[in-house]
Amino acid sequence: MEFPTVAKLPIENGVGTVGFAVRGANGTLAQARTTSGIIRLFQGDGYGIYAGYVVIDDTAAIVVWDDAAGNAAYDGSADFDWLQEGAILSSVVLPTASEAEVGYTIYDADGQEIASRSTTGVLQTYSGTGFGIYQVQMEIPDGVESGIVVFDDDDGNATFRRFAAVESGPPQPDPEDETTQTIQFNVCSANMEMIAADQSPVLSSPTSSYGVSKLGSSTVIVADSTPMSVTGVRYEYSFTREDSDQKYRYYIEAIIEGTRYFIGRTTQRVSSANLVFGRYTDSSRIEQKFGADNLHLWLALDDSDEPVDYSFREWSLISDAERYIDERLKGSFIGGAFTDTIPGVITQLATELAGVLMYENRGVIDTNAITGQAEHKYRFIRNRVEDQLRQIKYGKLLISDTLTPTRSPSIPCE
Repeated sequence: MEFPTVAKLPIENGVGTVGFAVRGANGTLAQARTTSGIIRLFQGDGYGIYAGYVVIDDTAAIVVWDDAAGNAAYDGSADFDWLQEGAILSSVVLPTASEAEVGYTIYDADGQEIASRSTTGVLQTYSGTGFGIYQVQMEIPDGVESGIVVFDDDDGNATFRRFAAVESGPPQPDPEDETTQTIQFNVCSANMEMIAADQSPVLSSPTSSYGVSKLGSSTVIVADSTPMSVTGVRYEYSFTREDSDQKYRYYIEAIIEGTRYFIGRTTQRVSSANLVFGRYTDSSRIEQKFGADNLHLWLALDDSDEPVDYSFREWSLISDAERYIDERLKGSFIGGAFTDTIPGVITQLATELAGVLMYENRGVIDTNAITGQAEHKYRFIRNRVEDQLRQIKYGKLLISDTLTPTRSPSIPCE
């Protein structure tokens, strides 16, 4: 099947150096990097939105883009916004104030413009501090099966959504066997590669009392230290559940480069777990701060997500937080990025900022229970991170000589 793929990258290197590679659902390389057929759809302030097209089979795939200068982005090719003709396009977020400033252009799968920019039918569904969330009622032209819609405002900001107009609607996954519960686990390195554990992970709680237990009960369903099966760099374990409504708690014990991790989950929201490494922090630290179920809610975009989609999406946001810290500290006596060992305060700041970026990933808005007004419930954490970075940069907050490794044991609280 041929689908469009799109990415947002810095513009300085031009179209010729931007390319992408395709990875399968387990993170293995499926198609080597190519720069052929790539065009620049939109030129913004310091960045461009690039498009190409890729042929994939029915399995999920990830398209990893890069510009040969260390900048990368990814595109989950299984995560399409499936639309019928005239359907409401999924919401998009732009840093602009008025719906009158936002328009859109439709491109087909080959990047050819098939509808010029228009502000007609664009609706602002939410107005936040410095951004708006927009929707549009669009008609897909006859004969166009898939393509890209680029939204832009009058200030050079842009974002995009893909579409596939099909008579049958979105592909429906095979119904899960109601008597079987499958747990999956994967590990994503700081280089955005799916990697293997030192040895096959096991289902084991930190107290060594169970592998899987009933949620809200001490009943053991799977014994402690039960090994998971391995396929490539993906691990899984299946067991029989008593009924379709029963939820379970489980821990995965994994050793990565000599460090032992316990990754705790429940099947209340998702039956997969992951461990994602950045340069300064990792997903287990973020889960301890914000909660694993919360992270799943913030990272989930639609029902077609595969476990690897969460890992790559989480890696992207961790990387964004770490790059932001590097940029904020440029020009200070520290000089910018840290390398071999990481000060504990930098790990803390990266953990908190990455968690906030994940919270903001879907434009999640909470409501104040007293006033009924929309609120950003982690604004205090965001402000504290900014304040501490400012103090470090100007020497008001001295970084301790006690340094912590980037990978340390982590046991989520029950």
